Amino acid sequence: MVIYIPTENPQIVGSVLAGTAVDNHAQAYRDHGPPPPNYRVERFRRSWQDPTTKKTVNQQTQKYTNMSVPGANFSFNHPLSPAGLQVNPNPIIENEFDDVRQTCRGFFQPPLVYKSNQWKWNYFSSWQGALTDALRYYKVSNNNKLIQEADIRQLHTLLKKNPKKHGPAQHHTLYHPADRDTMVFDGETDCALTLREINMKFSLVIVSPVVSKEGIDWNRSWDTHNRPPILARWSTGPQAQYQPLILGCLPMVTSMATKTKRDVLWFSLTPIAVNRKHPWFVEFSGKMDVVSIGQRVGFPMTRFKALGESVFLWAVVALHRRIVLGFTIPEDHLGCWLGQYGVHLAECAEWTNPHPSPFEYDRSKFDEYRRNNYIRVTFHMLTAWILNPSSFGNGTWIGVYARKWDEAIDTQIQYQLDKTDAKWSVFGAKMEAARKLPFA
Repeated sequence: MVIYIPTENPQIVGSVLAGTAVDNHAQAYRDHGPPPPNYRVERFRRSWQDPTTKKTVNQQTQKYTNMSVPGANFSFNHPLSPAGLQVNPNPIIENEFDDVRQTCRGFFQPPLVYKSNQWKWNYFSSWQGALTDALRYYKVSNNNKLIQEADIRQLHTLLKKNPKKHGPAQHHTLYHPADRDTMVFDGETDCALTLREINMKFSLVIVSPVVSKEGIDWNRSWDTHNRPPILARWSTGPQAQYQPLILGCLPMVTSMATKTKRDVLWFSLTPIAVNRKHPWFVEFSGKMDVVSIGQRVGFPMTRFKALGESVFLWAVVALHRRIVLGFTIPEDHLGCWLGQYGVHLAECAEWTNPHPSPFEYDRSKFDEYRRNNYIRVTFHMLTAWILNPSSFGNGTWIGVYARKWDEAIDTQIQYQLDKTDAKWSVFGAKMEAARKLPFA
């Protein structure tokens, strides 16, 4: 486990923010995104003599050194730039520092572990431009035409004039409690609100360096090394219900004396894939083959006759939401749990029974699960399946089962805040609806 411990590693060249050293450094971020965490980045002034004019040429640039390779030479090329990849097509890219955010009962993080060589950062001068590009990636249209940035700007202007939609406090608060001690970037709230208004079938994910709410570590993303980890988090307002739409946001280096100036760089992020084997396509953007996935975890699909797909998706939600509520199980065992639970459901009483009988997972069967070459299922995979818009079983989207669980979780929280008989009754009814099997 590698945990980020902040240290001060400022750039020496360009410590005065106005100047070409900082401008060129920022341009490298715009062109190629943030450098991988294992690269040391130093602003550098190059000088050489032009062979034609015989004049000295000065250039402000950056030196990139892979700290994972002992004695590695530096390069003037960003390791993920076309020029850098031409010299070294397969650079060693380390993972970001470990995600140490706390778990919070009733909440979960986006199903995405960011790694720099899996994503292309596409810079835009505004969040409106980045959002437009991201929506176009999904072919979102307006009046049968691909959405335009002008459409986004017009809608945003209308929303700003509507206090009922723009004003509620929850729209300005990060969705996940574990993220609420971090910065809400300039324009982020407006972006999340506009996306909800234009298309309710997306949940906004922001990929960014971790920046504290107070902004005291704002400039550390530009340090030479030991930069803050880049993580994916839900944005502001209601999130975590639909397919993730991903935008990138980087703090623009600024003078700490000007604490009110918090300019950011906005990006759309597109997956870099080889034969579409990127997690983006495999898990939560590609077409879901529910029958195949169920079979690959040992779920007895055929024992439910025509309802196998529905029962499997219902079971996926049941496991996921139990974990969200505090149920603990080793992640390696999730697939085995699903397979055993499927057998249990098939062996329950008549299918007209709306609720399954109590189930106890048998860990001793895990070795057999592995011998059968069933797939390893992670919590992120469960999340991705639930948010995938193509996760349908017998005509019902998996989100229908998820919403019932969410309603039950919400009413349970309300009961914990005010333990009245009436609220207990509401919670009981919602929980009964969530546990009802999808049998006709």
